[in-house]
Amino acid sequence: MIHRSSIIWIGLLQLIIYWLCKGNLHETAHWSRNINLSSPMFSPDGQFVAFKAGVVRDNILERRLLIVDVQKWQPVYQLLVQRRKLTEGDIKNGDGQELSEEYQRYGFTWLDAERLAYFDLEGKLWFLDVKGNPARPEHVWQADRIYRVVASHKGGYVAVICKIPEFPGVACVIIDTKSKSIIHKHGTSMTTDPYPVASFSADDRWLAVSDGELIDVIDLAQKQFAQQINCEDDVVVALTFGPAPNSLLALTYQGNIYFCDYKRGTISGSTQIGDLGELAALKVLTVDGRKLLMAWNESDITLYDLDKLKICWTKALPNYGCAVSPDHRTIMVVTSDRQISLMSLLSGKVIEKMP
Repeated sequence: MIHRSSIIWIGLLQLIIYWLCKGNLHETAHWSRNINLSSPMFSPDGQFVAFKAGVVRDNILERRLLIVDVQKWQPVYQLLVQRRKLTEGDIKNGDGQELSEEYQRYGFTWLDAERLAYFDLEGKLWFLDVKGNPARPEHVWQADRIYRVVASHKGGYVAVICKIPEFPGVACVIIDTKSKSIIHKHGTSMTTDPYPVASFSADDRWLAVSDGELIDVIDLAQKQFAQQINCEDDVVVALTFGPAPNSLLALTYQGNIYFCDYKRGTISGSTQIGDLGELAALKVLTVDGRKLLMAWNESDITLYDLDKLKICWTKALPNYGCAVSPDHRTIMVVTSDRQISLMSLLSGKVIEKMP
């Protein structure tokens, strides 16, 4: 029997694809081929889900952000980020969405249930109130280039991994989302891919930023560097604060999870969950009283039991992004063959696929 939430998502995804093929809220267009959704992310309250949406039409590449109202099962906003003509080299190399250097130069994150932060290919940071009437982007800040943005749990801060003139390497700039002002700038030694990753503590007091094999911990209340953790020649590719006091979890390029005490700057242990590479993500979950850790990258998804310190399941599944539903029961995956798979979080089994 298919769960009711699965039926809802199937209907929603059918509507998204139909809407993109038909046009959008602001202009009429006929998408003839290569409608590619990727990088799904739920708003904190589950009312909205946002995607990257790439389309190739008559050798014109368009990249958009698409925001969908889940309850109404309809798109509420889409934003054109890039439109350009494909070159002969682009066409020869194939997949228009995965002109990867460009593809990584725009992205988004939810600040809270109503606001979304996104960055474009020109290094501009924008805020969008999705419940505004009309919803209009607000230009907040400019960098030379932005690589990723991470929002704090309470929406008060956004960490911008970027290139700015003040630092020779990639920097992390922390912006207060209410005043739109910079509260701290932190430089790293990283100059090339993989770029630093960042994570906020649940109380928004601490920020962890990777610097190769190092993890810098910033005290946001004091607006200063507080501690450093060394993962010993194992490059950090994902970070998340854990459920235990002072706990920070770091996933490395070699597939190791390090259990760290961010206040002491020490590592208490580590475990191997597989080679995840550089494009990875972590999410700590509590389901039926169980403390779980979900780890994924562009080729694999793994669920790890933090209480029993063992892998629950792992699945080889090439994909263009994963998102955990707000009730922590379902994983939505955009697979590499351009299908949408709905998976059970606890079992890892595919519930349904969209053509």
